[in-house]
Amino acid sequence: MIGTYFGQKLEENLVKTHQSNVEDRLQVLVNNLEDAFKKERSEDEEEQTLQEEVRDITETYSSDIFSELQVIDSQFRVLGSNSFDMVGKKISGNSSIRLALVHGQEDDDIRRNGRDRVYVRTIPITNGDVAVGAIYSEASLEGVYDQLQDINEIFVNGTILAVVISIIIGILVARTITKPITEMRKQAMGMARGDFSKKVNVYGQDEIGQLATTFNDMNDRLKLANQTTEEERRKLSSVLSNMSDGVIATDEKGNITLMNDPAAHLIGVTLYEVKGQPIKDILQIEDKVVDVKELEEVGTLTIDFSDEEQLFLIKANFSIVQDEEGNFMGLITVISDVTEQEKVDRERKEFVSN
Repeated sequence: MIGTYFGQKLEENLVKTHQSNVEDRLQVLVNNLEDAFKKERSEDEEEQTLQEEVRDITETYSSDIFSELQVIDSQFRVLGSNSFDMVGKKISGNSSIRLALVHGQEDDDIRRNGRDRVYVRTIPITNGDVAVGAIYSEASLEGVYDQLQDINEIFVNGTILAVVISIIIGILVARTITKPITEMRKQAMGMARGDFSKKVNVYGQDEIGQLATTFNDMNDRLKLANQTTEEERRKLSSVLSNMSDGVIATDEKGNITLMNDPAAHLIGVTLYEVKGQPIKDILQIEDKVVDVKELEEVGTLTIDFSDEEQLFLIKANFSIVQDEEGNFMGLITVISDVTEQEKVDRERKEFVSN
């Protein structure tokens, strides 16, 4: 954006400077031509005619700055030009010349002449308030744009050089920053896999060095926490394995995540078969509860797994697991076989009733 703004402002300045030079030369030419048009002429053959004087003035003040220069009288006839083959010809179809001769108005514009850009200027030559002639000029702007292109090339080359140097310096600086960051990334990936044996190198006492030190401290704490968690997991696994009652754990959606062997034996499926499935479906209680959170209010259910051949009843005790903020995190269900107990209760009731 800075380069674009610089280029635009430079172009505007160079074009304005070129237009100012053209205006200065045209103003001198206008003053001399107005004097020539105002001069009273006799029929003396030795005295210059208007056309001859205009031609001399045009030759005198014409320069390389004008690619085309014409002086036209009120009859649209060319009296003087830097192209001698145009002298004496009539001009037609040029709106800017017509505007100058008929209405006495100036005109300026930047146009395309083939592939070249030219500054076109038309100025009326007046005698009092009457336009008696006009100056039509074209000044090429290609030199200006060639100069602008050279400056832009210098600017672009300088910018590229500055960018290359900046990239080299940036790479050297980045290496001093990214190397410890890369090491910390590798160590973080190892920690994610459970490997806490490695340390990050500390290269200094700057912010990166302090970050590396903090990272190593975090690694030690995570290692200790992981060891503690693993010990607790083993203890819990041992407790669950040696319990006579079945235990089933679920996540916050009510899907089974853990189940011990007694529970698998009671319901006749393995953890592999039911893991990730809703506990409502496995315990066949979907007709009794809609949401697993309702099981906290239910507390205890006796579930009938009987078939045509034998009676089989399971008692399920439900308790919820909450986080520190009281949000529901899952469900712990303890199940036990109460078939024999239920038979005894039924026989006692039958005996009492008889």
